[in-house]
Amino acid sequence: MLFNKKKIRSFANIVLSALFALVLIVVIFRQPIFRHFFNSKIEAFNQNHSGTISIESVRLIGISGVEIKNIRLSPQNNAPLIIIDSLNANLKFWNLIFCDINFNTIYINDLSISIIATDSSNNFSFLLKNKSHLNAHLSDTLKINYYKLSNIILNALFAHIPDYISLKNLQIFYKHNKDSLYVNSSDLLYNKNVLKGIFNLNDGKYKSELHIAGKIFPDSKLAAFKVLQPGKLNKLLSGLMSNYNADVSFDTAFFSFVKSNKSGEYVKLIGKSYINHFKINQPAISKTDVKFDDLKFNFSIRIGENYFQLDSSSTVYVNKLTFNPFVKVKISPSKQITFKIHKKYFPSQELFESLSEGLFHTLYGIKTNGELAYNLDFFVDLSIPDSLKFSSELKRKNFSIQKFGNVNYSLIQNEFEHTAFENGEPVKTFLVGFSNPNFTPINKISPFLRNAILCTEDAAFFYHRGFIPESIQQSIAEDIKRKKFARGGSTISMQLVKNVFLNSNKTIARKLEEVLIVWLIENQGLCTKDRMFEVYLNIIEWGPKIYGITDASRFYFNKKPDDLSLSEAIYLASIIPKPKYFKYCFDANGELNTSGKDFITAISNKMLKKEMIDSIVLQNLNPNIVISGDAKSYIVPSDSMPTFETLEYN
Repeated sequence: MLFNKKKIRSFANIVLSALFALVLIVVIFRQPIFRHFFNSKIEAFNQNHSGTISIESVRLIGISGVEIKNIRLSPQNNAPLIIIDSLNANLKFWNLIFCDINFNTIYINDLSISIIATDSSNNFSFLLKNKSHLNAHLSDTLKINYYKLSNIILNALFAHIPDYISLKNLQIFYKHNKDSLYVNSSDLLYNKNVLKGIFNLNDGKYKSELHIAGKIFPDSKLAAFKVLQPGKLNKLLSGLMSNYNADVSFDTAFFSFVKSNKSGEYVKLIGKSYINHFKINQPAISKTDVKFDDLKFNFSIRIGENYFQLDSSSTVYVNKLTFNPFVKVKISPSKQITFKIHKKYFPSQELFESLSEGLFHTLYGIKTNGELAYNLDFFVDLSIPDSLKFSSELKRKNFSIQKFGNVNYSLIQNEFEHTAFENGEPVKTFLVGFSNPNFTPINKISPFLRNAILCTEDAAFFYHRGFIPESIQQSIAEDIKRKKFARGGSTISMQLVKNVFLNSNKTIARKLEEVLIVWLIENQGLCTKDRMFEVYLNIIEWGPKIYGITDASRFYFNKKPDDLSLSEAIYLASIIPKPKYFKYCFDANGELNTSGKDFITAISNKMLKKEMIDSIVLQNLNPNIVISGDAKSYIVPSDSMPTFETLEYN
């Protein structure tokens, strides 16, 4: 036993002596050791990337201090991404012994970050590409492994963050084509897991100030951040108006997450966030302000090699409404989007009390009883728009309307006053009912016209409950192809609601409100199908300030609606999508051009197949219509003008 103790003591002395010798060597030769290690890292980066890191000088100060001056990170043939005037740090001494560079403290003066991008180039993607890829195909060089990238960022945050960071005079400049944003912070401090700083933003139109506070806990891999806009409410946030045409304001925003897994296939982040007094005005969303007092989001996110996924365990809270979305965005080899919501039956009033007045003005204040359930399934491969799959269903159980909101949708069942708008301005107000001598009941409108409109606009009108899923699916696919709202996929019910209760603005808010109103009217039997069709025919636009079929029949043919021929009826049906384009479809004598005649022939054959007309009527068809009413004075005959072939039909 004594021998063993002596042996152990002797071994310990040898180890301590060796360690002391190692420390002595590091102390004596620390300058050349550090410079060699530091320069080797820089050289390795420069060899492997199409950009360079350069420094003016680097030296150790004392046992573990380091000073680096004039650091520049630049891509080839582009503006520098990062410039640091000076960086002073204290290294973790025991890590330095084993050539592992880790910092206890960092002091940075004058850090400038410039992010510059155009549609064809930028000054930052070189960080994500290796020189070995430069001879590969362009699509391969731009491929990013998001799993590895997110791990690098999170490891830097949790495994390599110093105990103390002081950053004086941070400047960030972002420019994308003509849009730009300038951000600066005079003093940003991280100390004992706590981050504090004030950021000033300027996009050339708005200036704003953000106060940021955060906590980072490396051991538990947890981070939490809070952002406040001091001062009065509704203070606009810079950088969004010029870049995204959006006015945004909020009071407080909070975001926290924890890295929760050790999977080798994906990074998993679990967290929560909220934003108070949020307001946005963005033309694609709504023409008016959209306000939310409280928005909350509990999330579970997976980041894989080529995808981002929001798990269905995530919960979105919008006032009283909650739902669990599933979203997956696959980046390569082609961009694919999957979106699902499956919400079981819940009290219906939760939905309607959660609607923002800015989004759903006519619905605001509605009171309901009963329950609703909702299912949404969406998938598209953006490289193949026709791959799109879409289904949406709002189901009801013991549902009823107790009180309407700002608008009573059942008013269309009876006589009502209607105002037609053009470019947001009222152009004509008239009664829709027998008190108006220009009103034509549905049984006094030519069956040729009624059937022609059903054939061209909505053949299943009398059978569906407001929507044709296949048509909506096709219209979304077409919008993706054209990268704009090109085709509406609207049924007659949807067109009616848009004309009577809403406006023609092509915004997300207007479309969502339209869908809800149609669902209420059709599923609650607020109006009969015959009356809906009758109102539709008596209010829609048919030409320059021509509203309703009575005026249209007179304007084009000097006839009453029940005297229209088959060819005249098909022509009138054809101009509904773009009524003002009628003047380009005739010759100087007021006779329909060849493409117009071909269209009439095609639709009449379609009507025969649907048994809307018989073969005798088709045999007697004369597509050679002539404009005889006041419309004749509007005709602009020209071969260069649009023809029927260029018009878009729903």
